[in-house]
Amino acid sequence: MIGLGLFLIILSVLYVIVSFVLIMIHGIDMPGYFTLITAIVMMGGIQLLSIGVIGEYVGRIYYEVKKRPNYIIDKTNIKGEQK
Repeated sequence: MIGLGLFLIILSVLYVIVSFVLIMIHGIDMPGYFTLITAIVMMGGIQLLSIGVIGEYVGRIYYEVKKRPNYIIDKTNIKGEQK
């Protein structure tokens, strides 16, 4: 989601630049279209980026809560049952 959000934000910035140049050259075809589409695409990208960051955070919390060791010890010096 983070990558898709960043891609969508970059795509929307490119769209804004191209549309703005076309508006300056040819004039406005439909009033309000440029602003509306720019806001929708940019906010969609920001939302996807935010969801990706939250998902990454929740995933790291999930792995931490499981309390699993990073490695498995085959031998130990603790007395008791050994394999």
